[in-house]
Amino acid sequence: MLEARNLSLDYVLGKKRKAELIPAFRALNMALPSGSISSVLGPSGCGKTSILNVIAGLVRPSSGSLLLDGAELSGLRPKTAVIFQHYGLLPWRNVEANAELGLLIQRLPAAERKKKIHPILEELGLMDFRRFYPDSLSGGMKQRVAIARALAIEPDLLLMDEPFSSLDALGREAAQDFLLELRKKRPMTILLVSHSIEEAVYLSERVYVMAGRNPGFIVDSFDIEPNRAEKRFGNDSYSADYQNMRDSKELLVYAKAIRASINRFMSDEKEAVPGQGGLA
Repeated sequence: MLEARNLSLDYVLGKKRKAELIPAFRALNMALPSGSISSVLGPSGCGKTSILNVIAGLVRPSSGSLLLDGAELSGLRPKTAVIFQHYGLLPWRNVEANAELGLLIQRLPAAERKKKIHPILEELGLMDFRRFYPDSLSGGMKQRVAIARALAIEPDLLLMDEPFSSLDALGREAAQDFLLELRKKRPMTILLVSHSIEEAVYLSERVYVMAGRNPGFIVDSFDIEPNRAEKRFGNDSYSADYQNMRDSKELLVYAKAIRASINRFMSDEKEAVPGQGGLA
């Protein structure tokens, strides 16, 4: 389980005596069950991406603690992968070279890198495009290259910053189903930042709602009972059954409750204080 306990982050603007602290988020408490998919929803500027940066070890928190399976988490770790909003592909590297970047950083020999990355490229339908460069790929293919790069390091924690935001509606739904299929094959814990309530409800076991700005707070949380990992990913009939739930009344009830929560806090951001509630 990944836990954030009273986690806060301030950005420092300026130097020494003239430095000013800009709060990103305050008093963050989260608990992500191992193997689950969780989402963070909230308006722009509330600190969602900053949360991912702290968990990834790219930024140090100002206070509080992060725990992974009870051990304190600090700095970069080899089994945490991040998929950035605009994928972070290097334009001068082709598909294969981008996908193996994490392995290159780990200083694996070329032959071992290819041995690891080629099966992943095959799985993602990218093998025939391995010599292509990012500027010749569609948005969906760029996304799959970013996913291949993440999977290459065999992560147990995957952080995704609005990974489907640049796709059209049909591509977005296909990508969501593809993510669920990937998770079924690999026991990862996934944390997703999204602006889409429907996406969060469809994908996630737990949804956190944020409000406020400089700082942002978690103001609500929702456990999506039908999406519990042991129910979805431990069931062989998942692929046939679960996709029928995208527009189910059960998930629509959760979406309606989350939308009401967001609207309640956005109507007066001054009321955005740390809290927790929602559907159990």
